Amino acid sequence: MIEIYKMYDVAIVGCGPAGLNAALYCARFGLKTILFCVQEGGMISEAAVVENYLGFKQIEGRALIENFLRHVKSYDVEIVHEGVDKIEKKNGIFLVNGKYESRSIILACGSRKKKLGIEGESEFIGKGVSYCAVCDAPLYRDKVVAVIGGRNSATSSALHLANFAKEVYLVYRRGKLRADKVLVNKVMENEKIKLVLEAVPIKIKGDKFVEELVFEQKGEEKSIAVDGIFIEIGIEPCNALAVMLGVEIDEEGYIIVDHGMKTNVKGVFAAGDLTNVPLKQIIVAAAQGAIAAASAKDFLLENESVRKRD
Repeated sequence: MIEIYKMYDVAIVGCGPAGLNAALYCARFGLKTILFCVQEGGMISEAAVVENYLGFKQIEGRALIENFLRHVKSYDVEIVHEGVDKIEKKNGIFLVNGKYESRSIILACGSRKKKLGIEGESEFIGKGVSYCAVCDAPLYRDKVVAVIGGRNSATSSALHLANFAKEVYLVYRRGKLRADKVLVNKVMENEKIKLVLEAVPIKIKGDKFVEELVFEQKGEEKSIAVDGIFIEIGIEPCNALAVMLGVEIDEEGYIIVDHGMKTNVKGVFAAGDLTNVPLKQIIVAAAQGAIAAASAKDFLLENESVRKRD
């Protein structure tokens, strides 16, 4: 027989900036809140430096998350370090992982790094292929690495890797970088970083570890010898739970929300990178978390009979 834990007003899935701020606001509203957390801070924990969060000219990603966590933990929020595999809705109540009951749900599951899908990528994960420069940069001290991508995450990773590596190739399929101007300027000024533009990666080669990146450039197959390859080509939403609940998603897999972060499923709200709001930024995700919390509070007040069930 499965044990059912106590009833919660709000169950929040994900503890990036959206989930953490949602938890903070829910607690301040006096809602009994449970926060499911696998990776504290979400993808921010992989950011070497954050330079565009209001109030901090520059702060390490991990330090910013620690500030967030410290703030949330000062309130009455139950944090459970457990992944969520299943959510069911029965008689207006949500059952999470078969044992936690909640009157409402805030999905703040975030996103994950996209994969290239080329030959050798999966084979060499952990053997030279990485998706986290902050995690693995120290392993490539005085070595040669390549970063694939040309937006903010790729340029930021290249700049971080340049603090350790002897040489950094920034490989991008377009003719110019599409990152923020301040990042592009820093890349151009860094002597360790070399641009390889209009280049489409087609294969990763090596024996036991990565040795070579093969790419096509202007119709010609070329390659560069590297010790490591960091893939930064964008993100995709973690929407499995949304699909399970019947939440409407757009063509790219992002949850469709209204201005109140409400989904098409009554009692289910969403916030952060997995929503169809176009600007994927820390400050936007945090704001969405606050809005989702306010909407959850209003929903519970409007459905007082559901809230009073014990």
